Amino acid sequence: MMPTCASCLGLSVGTGEAGCKSPPCGSLRRSSIGGARSRRRYSQVLLARQSTLLQALLVPEQALLCLQQPLLRALLPPALRLL
Repeated sequence: MMPTCASCLGLSVGTGEAGCKSPPCGSLRRSSIGGARSRRRYSQVLLARQSTLLQALLVPEQALLCLQQPLLRALLPPALRLL
């Protein structure tokens, strides 16, 4: 059975384009230039996805902090009286 890795098949991440770019598709060897370019492209896509995910997680966190701030301000004077 031949390996079906994305770099061997010439898949471009996110675009759905496929085409065999290297003649020995079953070979595990890749050219260092093409392999580095492919890894860089994959890293850039992965970084963009992580950035989007972190931004999506940050929005509710900021909203929660905005709701907590008035509560903490209201609780500060009674807490200081207990000291």
